Amino acid sequence: MKKAQTKTKLKIYQDSKEIPFWNYKRIDQTGDYFYMIRGYESGDEVPDVDLDELKAKYEEIEQDYAISINMKNEEVLQYGQIAVAQNEMNRYQLMIKMIDLCLKTQELSDSMGVTTSEDFNEQTIRELLKHFKVQKCESLTEQRQKLVEKVEKHKNNIEKLKSSINKNEVTDSGDFNLTDQFICLQMGLEMQIDDKQISLYEFGLYVKRLIEKVEATNKALKNGK
Repeated sequence: MKKAQTKTKLKIYQDSKEIPFWNYKRIDQTGDYFYMIRGYESGDEVPDVDLDELKAKYEEIEQDYAISINMKNEEVLQYGQIAVAQNEMNRYQLMIKMIDLCLKTQELSDSMGVTTSEDFNEQTIRELLKHFKVQKCESLTEQRQKLVEKVEKHKNNIEKLKSSINKNEVTDSGDFNLTDQFICLQMGLEMQIDDKQISLYEFGLYVKRLIEKVEATNKALKNGK
């Protein structure tokens, strides 16, 4: 007499703290609800499973996450864009300060009749400028102005994005790409994140950290710090 076959018990992700962000993203991108099954990879043979049950659990997790994050998808992207612009603006402002220091050093050296340091001089500035997307000028004074213009451009972009968020002008798009959101998050926080090693819940925490960073920077700028 043959033994009755035992049905394989599939383990399904139950909430946002369990499901990896990568799985959540793949379901959103492909509509393949098999990614709700622990350990599933594309192409795996899956025993009889109720797809409606997987879809219902996914939508439950999605709804709970949306309530906890309390913002539209595009808002996350815009906060990321603000953070990226702030990071770039800080780089340009630092470069402006270095040019100011270099010009002051040259002025003092000329007045004292001594040569400038080999460790910090105009050539040092030129080397650093290679890493900036800005028109290059022969004069450091003119170069400084080009950097100031870049700073103003980033400031205007930041204000435009902030205004859009504050006026609730952000609308969700059905074509929104979670990959764009994830990339923007990493760029805004200036860190690498493994989307297979974090849960959807942890992704939400990173989003909140991004928002806190943006708001702290905005507050510092408003206070003139």
